[in-house]
Amino acid sequence: MASWKCPYCQQNGVPNNRNAHVSLDNESQWAIIETLTCPNPECRSVTLTAFLCETEEVNAGGGRTGIKSGKTLQSWRLQPTSRARPWPPFIPSFVREDYEEACTVENLSPKASATLSRRCLQNIIRDFFSISKSRIVDEIDALDGKIDGALKDALHALREIGNIGAHPERDPSLIVNVEPHEATAMIDLLEILMEETYVAREQRNQRLAKVHSIAKKKKAAKKSPYV
Repeated sequence: MASWKCPYCQQNGVPNNRNAHVSLDNESQWAIIETLTCPNPECRSVTLTAFLCETEEVNAGGGRTGIKSGKTLQSWRLQPTSRARPWPPFIPSFVREDYEEACTVENLSPKASATLSRRCLQNIIRDFFSISKSRIVDEIDALDGKIDGALKDALHALREIGNIGAHPERDPSLIVNVEPHEATAMIDLLEILMEETYVAREQRNQRLAKVHSIAKKKKAAKKSPYV
C-alpha cells in the first residue's frame, strides 16, 4: 500500500491493513470491510471503510477458477465518519464546527457542505483579518496585501462555485447547486486557509516565545555572581 495519512493524527505511514470479504446473494458482488490501523504508536486508531465491488473470475491454476474484487461500485466511510482534520483549540470553535459539519455532509449533501464552507470562509475572514462587509466578495477584495494573490484568486474562484457569485450574497445560508467534487475543493481550500492563518500565527508566536525565553535565561545567568 502507498503512503497513507492517518485521519486522526495526520501522520504519514503504511498502515496495518485487513480486508473482510462477504459474498452477496447474487454472487456477482462483494461487500468488503477494510480495516486500517495507524502505525503511529501514539495513535493506533482504526479506520473502517465499506466497499461494494463487482467480482471477477480469475484462473486459479489447475483448471480451477476463483474470484477477485473488481470495480468498486460504491464506498462508505464508517470510522471516522468524515474526512475532517482534528484542529487545535486555538482555532475558534465556531470555525471548527462549521468545517467539521461541512466535512460530515460532504457526500450526503454537497449543497449543504458548500454552504457551510462558505460561511466558515466568511467567519475566518471576519475573525482573523477583522474584515466585515455586507458581501463576501468585498471581504475577499479587502484581503489585498494580507494574503498572496494565488490564494486570493482561489477564494474568489471557489466563491463562485455553484453560481454562488450569481446571487445576492447577503444571505450566507442560501443553498445553491454544487457537485460533490466542488464541495471537496471548498473544504480543501478551508484547510489551506486555516494552515496559513491560525496555524501559521501560532507557530510564529511559539518561535518568538522560545527566543524570548532563551534571552531571559541568558540575562538571568549574566547577572548571577557564579557565572
